[in-house]
Amino acid sequence: MAFTNAPITAQQALSWGLINRVVPPEPFQTSVYEMAIAIASGPIYAMGLTKRDFNKAIYPNMEQVLDYEAHIQVIARLGAEHKEGVNAFVEKRTPKWG
Repeated sequence: MAFTNAPITAQQALSWGLINRVVPPEPFQTSVYEMAIAIASGPIYAMGLTKRDFNKAIYPNMEQVLDYEAHIQVIARLGAEHKEGVNAFVEKRTPKWG
């Protein structure tokens, strides 16, 4: 997915565990509201602590990861592919990568 940027359907995202439900357009707003009320009615402080704990477990070195990502972005920005990508975007054409 990172290399092709191909779109996926809602059903694929659900089956892959990227989302927890698919809601049709008609009851979508009601479904979102109901979920927001359920979350807001819960133990907010405990949920906040749980989120911090989850983030620490999943992203133990987040600061280092973000620093490295910034470093890589600088390198990428200086390359010919970046220039071609920006030019293609501005000119509304498909990039020519090689």
